[in-house]
Amino acid sequence: MIFISDIHHGLDSLSTLPKDKGPLVILGDLINWIDYRNGEGIAKDVFGEENVNELMNLRKKHDFSKRKKMWEQLFSEDRELKQQKIQDSIYKQYEDVFKLLKNFEVFLIPGNVDSLEILEETKTKNVTNIDGKVLDYKNIKLGFAGGGVPTPINARGEISEEEFKTKLEKLGNVDIICTHAPPFIDELITDVITNKKEQGWESLKTFIEDKKPKFSLFGDVHQPKAYEWMLGITKCINIGYFRSTSSYLDLESLKTPQLHNKYMKFHNQYTNLLKKAEQDRDRLLREKWEYYTGKADPSVYQVKPFNIKLLKPDVDKYIKADEDMIKLEQKVTYVQSVVDYLDRTVKIISNRGFQIKNAIDWRKFTSGVI
Repeated sequence: MIFISDIHHGLDSLSTLPKDKGPLVILGDLINWIDYRNGEGIAKDVFGEENVNELMNLRKKHDFSKRKKMWEQLFSEDRELKQQKIQDSIYKQYEDVFKLLKNFEVFLIPGNVDSLEILEETKTKNVTNIDGKVLDYKNIKLGFAGGGVPTPINARGEISEEEFKTKLEKLGNVDIICTHAPPFIDELITDVITNKKEQGWESLKTFIEDKKPKFSLFGDVHQPKAYEWMLGITKCINIGYFRSTSSYLDLESLKTPQLHNKYMKFHNQYTNLLKKAEQDRDRLLREKWEYYTGKADPSVYQVKPFNIKLLKPDVDKYIKADEDMIKLEQKVTYVQSVVDYLDRTVKIISNRGFQIKNAIDWRKFTSGVI
């Protein structure tokens, strides 16, 4: 299973996705209204480059009042024609995206720019809108709560904090909570380009503190101050601006800490068993040396007589051939092999995240993305 967010009609990026990683999870924003890096998108096609540049500047300044007035002015003439052109473009972008995803099993939630109505009309049979539901995948419970945080922009996919909170409450306890926007934490909601706080969910932060999922996955903020953050025991991860980076998060990479902890416990357990077995062997070796050299306590020979007087060079041969010593040596050898195996396993797991990253980078390279 792999996760992406903020596709924003990034068709070139979609074409690089691996098809052998299981289901694809999309955390919202499938269409591109305005790409704030270069102005590309539906708004530019409808209103022109100059108007979009001004809208972008007002957005970066968070001057939502002037921005709202500008939108009203832009729609003051030929309103119906412009609205129809926007709607046609939205339909086309969804159709383009779903066409490229036809060979994937897709689970998605809507983001702040998404039109839920058109999304539902255009999605193909392989696509499931899993908003507000829990998915049990390979014994991992994933909870999904879509929608954009309410802002003065009043984008088509925004919902109220109360509506979002209700979704979360219905999910209950999950291992991974998947949303479009991040929890309201400064480092996760601050965009380093504008140096302004974008949007985040207060109720998601409360949910994480209360339910303590292992992971919180989201997108929305394209250039955050921090891509990862620990909130209690929960690791919060911004999975990236897919249109720009072509990056995806592999579910396998999230399992690494749990696997490491699991095998470290085994490693510690068997290391202790090895130490005890070695101590038992050393103790038995001393007892057998005393026994075969005639220096053991007389009571020992009453129970197990030994009337052969050995030469010094022969003592080691008798000790090595002793049945008790053989059994204990076998135990030490077995436990040592387990510890060696666990040593190698822990090292492999420790390198796992690096290996997964390299595999992803290699796919990007061979696809011409980097």
